[in-house]
Amino acid sequence: MEGNRGEHEQTERPETLTEEERGMIKNTWSKVYENKEAAGVAVLIRLFTGFPAAKQYFSEFRHMEDVQEMQASKQLQKHSVRVMKALNTLVENVQDGEKMASVVELVAKSHAHKHNVQPHYFKILAGVILEVLVEAFPETFGEEAQGAWSKLMGVVYWHVTRVYSEIGWTSTELRLWDSWSSHAARLQRRTSYFCYFCCSSNTPPPYPMGSPLNTKRRTQLKEEDRTKSEPALIQTICSSVFRDKLAMKWTFRLRKV
Repeated sequence: MEGNRGEHEQTERPETLTEEERGMIKNTWSKVYENKEAAGVAVLIRLFTGFPAAKQYFSEFRHMEDVQEMQASKQLQKHSVRVMKALNTLVENVQDGEKMASVVELVAKSHAHKHNVQPHYFKILAGVILEVLVEAFPETFGEEAQGAWSKLMGVVYWHVTRVYSEIGWTSTELRLWDSWSSHAARLQRRTSYFCYFCCSSNTPPPYPMGSPLNTKRRTQLKEEDRTKSEPALIQTICSSVFRDKLAMKWTFRLRKV
């Protein structure tokens, strides 16, 4: 297992979900779960095509390169349903913070101990899930719903990093995320910032810049506005986190609004 042992690190605890946000998450999820097989397959295909290094954890379809082959794979379909059922369990317990934390803890421990999965893949998967849901259900996942789901994924990833830290996984990934989260929190105390890549205010995105939540709103921003906006913060996280030692760069651009 990669990562140093013995030192515990913890990201800053995210803001608690409001009752309105919890209700919105449950309501929007019901339509998605009616189409769990198709949605689950779409999520995994997006994950494997966008982040092929993630296939290293799946011996059944690690060799697959063609999208049609992935769509026809019974093993991939089966695993996609497991992913959606795990999400369903999370949503079912969204009203109870302790139960939701227990659900995440079981999943995180299993992936750390049994599957040796690096924690940053939870962040990547969160972004892929949200991206697919927004594209597949645009009428359901409006701006407020996107904000609620983004907040939920931030809570989930916080619990994941807590579990990984407690079991002794202290990777560069956790240190970098902790640094970014702390810096974002300091900015939030001073003013409100708008993230170009997730289109939400005051919330550090728990996913890479390749997964914008609100594509329409993002495209409305002219490129020159993004590059010339002041004051702006550009925080780049650069780390060789994949096992094939490829450098993965995440850049967040925040603009004061």
